[in-house]
Amino acid sequence: MSEREPIHEPALPYIDEEVEAIHAAADRFEHATAPELLEWALDRFHPRMAISAAGGVDGMALIDMAWRINPEIRVFTLDTGRLPPETYTLFEEIREHYGIAVEFEYPTARPSRSWSRPRART
Repeated sequence: MSEREPIHEPALPYIDEEVEAIHAAADRFEHATAPELLEWALDRFHPRMAISAAGGVDGMALIDMAWRINPEIRVFTLDTGRLPPETYTLFEEIREHYGIAVEFEYPTARPSRSWSRPRART
């Protein structure tokens, strides 16, 4: 079996300092656990960083892990207007349990209308 070709060219650093920073980060996090990596990211980027969650188990695990590191973690979800009621209930439970007010982001109206418009048969 042959090795797969990349679907794009690898990104090249713009300056030598980027190369050093990339290699240092790779070395630092080579054997890091998920909580260690998340703690580093929260320490460095909070409050600009937020966890994206759609209501699945993976997002819930990240929320719990991040909250244990920093209870002021920001969480957002993309609300297309087509989420099942259970998802809204789950985010309300997150607010009650963790004290996190999930931020709802909405796509622009024009594209979302075209996605939900019935298609004509040809």
